[in-house]
Amino acid sequence: MVRDKRKQIQKFINLGLTEREAKVYIMLLTRKGFTTLELQESVDIPRTKMYEVLHKMVSRGIVTQWGMGR
Repeated sequence: MVRDKRKQIQKFINLGLTEREAKVYIMLLTRKGFTTLELQESVDIPRTKMYEVLHKMVSRGIVTQWGMGR
């Protein structure tokens, strides 16, 4: 199973994503929405880096951001 995940990540890297972006994107495909904290815990990326990765992905149009709450 780990080998399959590694292959998935490599395919996204070949498409131009970084390894962190690929991990986040694969996790985002599993359900409709995540909080930043949920994503951070799921893909084991430090919080400061998670915000950088998400910001870059949003600015490139790979993912969209929507807010709820306050």
